[in-house]
Amino acid sequence: MSAEKRRKNFTPEEKVKILREHLERKIPVSEICQSDGIDPSQLSQWKKAFFEGGAQAFASRGRPRREATDSSERVQKLEQELKRMQLVVSEIAAENIELKKGLANHEWLAFTRRSAP
Repeated sequence: MSAEKRRKNFTPEEKVKILREHLERKIPVSEICQSDGIDPSQLSQWKKAFFEGGAQAFASRGRPRREATDSSERVQKLEQELKRMQLVVSEIAAENIELKKGLANHEWLAFTRRSAP
C-alpha cells in the first residue's frame, strides 16, 4: 500500500451518512467510493452489516418480545402457586390450633377425673 492510499477508519456515524447518501439520495456507488476513498466492496460490506443489524433498531418498539411475554406468564403462574401454598399453610395452621385446643381440653378433663375424690 502506498503512502497516498492510507486506509481511513470511519466512525459508525460516518458509515451511516455514506450509506444514506447512496440509499436515499441515489448517489451511485462509484461516485461515493471515489469521493470518500472507499473500495466498492467495503461499501457493500457496510450495507450488508447495516441491513442485517437493522432489526435491532426496532427490537424495543412495538410488540413485546416473546421472551418477555414468557417471563411475564411464568411470574403470574408462580404468584398463583404461591397464593395457593399460602392458603394451604394457613389451613394447616388453623387445623393445628384446633387440635391443640382439643388436646388441652382432653388433658384437662383427664386431670380433673383423676383428681376427683
